Amino acid sequence: MTSAPRSRSFIRSWRLAVAAATITSVAVATVPAGAEPNFGGVKFLPALAGTSLVNLPAYGSISCVASTCTAVGGSNNAFGNEGGKAAIITENAGTWSAPIGVTFPGDHVVPTTGDGFSDALLKVSCWQVGDCVAVGQYGVSKNFGVPAGDLTVSTPMVMTETSGTWSSASALALPVLADSLGGPTGLSCDASGHCSVVGYYATIDEATGNPTFHGFFANNNAGPWTAAVDTPAVPGTPSVIAPTGISCADSTDCTATIAAKFATTDTTYRITETAGVWGSAVALAPPTGRVFEGMAISCPSATGCIVVGQSSSSAHNLDNNLHLVPAFSVEHAGTWGAAGQLPQPMLSPVTGGGVFGAITCSGSSMCEAVGAATTGATGLGAIPMAATWNGTKWSSLGLYNALLHAGSATATASNFLDVSCTSTTSCTTLGFTGTGTINSSNVPYFAFSTGINPTMSVAAPSSPVGLKAALAPKTATISWQPPYSDGGSSVTSFLVTATSPGLAKKLCLSTTLSCKLTGVAKGHAYHVSIQSRNGVGFSKPSLVLTFVGH
Repeated sequence: MTSAPRSRSFIRSWRLAVAAATITSVAVATVPAGAEPNFGGVKFLPALAGTSLVNLPAYGSISCVASTCTAVGGSNNAFGNEGGKAAIITENAGTWSAPIGVTFPGDHVVPTTGDGFSDALLKVSCWQVGDCVAVGQYGVSKNFGVPAGDLTVSTPMVMTETSGTWSSASALALPVLADSLGGPTGLSCDASGHCSVVGYYATIDEATGNPTFHGFFANNNAGPWTAAVDTPAVPGTPSVIAPTGISCADSTDCTATIAAKFATTDTTYRITETAGVWGSAVALAPPTGRVFEGMAISCPSATGCIVVGQSSSSAHNLDNNLHLVPAFSVEHAGTWGAAGQLPQPMLSPVTGGGVFGAITCSGSSMCEAVGAATTGATGLGAIPMAATWNGTKWSSLGLYNALLHAGSATATASNFLDVSCTSTTSCTTLGFTGTGTINSSNVPYFAFSTGINPTMSVAAPSSPVGLKAALAPKTATISWQPPYSDGGSSVTSFLVTATSPGLAKKLCLSTTLSCKLTGVAKGHAYHVSIQSRNGVGFSKPSLVLTFVGH
């Protein structure tokens, strides 16, 4: 339990920790050849009836059983925008249903602009087809005295699906009801329908308006939900604490992660429930010389878990989305190691860093992590990213351009938000992407899903993109952006081919992202294409760039 002057916007920032952001580039090691994830086509996710273009659907959590997936969210909830509508959608045999709206508890108050949150379902977990639990937040009115007065704040809610029928939402009682606000951040259900949820809440000092942050835990024991209780305290005096995830191997063995903010650093703690008893909070060791924040956890066994998230060189950079690198911490046979960082490829695809926001394991030898990478060379703020853990090491990164799949090459921010796997060869992920042109219409952003095969067959890479020519007398410097896929084997070089009718073909082999052509004839039109090369071979030629020599 901790206290410090914090604004409502700071509370909101904890809800948005996984949101894609422009991240400053950081130099890291070259990734080795490896079979990266492979993706399917993009599927647009439906919005609730009456939702406007600027209040498009966003679904942040998914759970799949066999060929049926359930996703929850609402409109704009992934970004914390106000006035959103909570919703549930179901995919059967590849087709998403129309959204189901939520019937809220009787004390519901619709959040408005300035409240800092929207009604939304935030997490879902299913143990068999037609049997799921979803948790989220909804607005209620509370009086916090002077100076805050009456405010519309968020409070947790829970819904249950039984044999295909969803219940109305009911409030999940917080440990302190009189002056608290909060929301869930993690949910896990085992095969028997025993579900556990973690989240945060804050009590408000009526004299100063300052919040004190707490973590909470509740479960349903495969029946009625218990009132939430406080999570074990973390050592020291952090200014903010917030659980970030929970995973349960069975009904009495769970592990949860808690992020804590101190004056000069951020620390992620784990708490473990063994045979129904929660232990003390234990810090996860960060990578040497860096700060680690765990964002999600999956435990395929009672003594084996993996936490994924982000690391940076300092708490300041972590807070400001600077120099972020995907990071992870692994428990083997009950022993946790220090957190590590995923090496980033240097030639293809070029990534400046990134964040893992979700992970799911289908056994101890296959876990799929998703999030967002930054690709400074492509001009994108962030792009959806996935990698596969085989129990001992990570695959190379797989990047997914949803707008390219939808017919546009423009995006400013994209992200994978969650993933669920039904086997070691089949996963489904949710995401959003922003600022694109789809079918000649401007789209602020849209929600989508796509399939993931965690381990693709190694193949030739895709083609380079974004060709440009810088011209000077008798020379042309050709530059390009790397391909989005390295084919599962690191790109080693690029072959530039320039042709002009009646003139000899010009070739240039480069191990960087540019190449200088010499002997360019003035007034002649040149047609340039580029191929990527990896251990398998060359890609198809890129789109052709045409220039006239100076």
